Amino acid sequence: MRKAAICIAIVSIIVFIIAWGTGGIMIYENDYESNAWLYVGLISMVIFFGCLIYLKTTRCTHCGRINPTFGEFCPYCGKKIK
Repeated sequence: MRKAAICIAIVSIIVFIIAWGTGGIMIYENDYESNAWLYVGLISMVIFFGCLIYLKTTRCTHCGRINPTFGEFCPYCGKKIK
């Protein structure tokens, strides 16, 4: 699942660059009617930050619960996190 989140994050950054580049060119050419590219870029950034939050969460290898403290030991089962 982590590999899928990394791939989605990379694709969303690429989509963001293309969308905001295209939207910037349209604004530069005084085409203010089509702002859809800017919204697509904004949505892709939300997806990117969602993937980052998912990738930053650590799970216990024994009980599978999310470790909110990012510590060395799981606060739920007390075993050492690898």
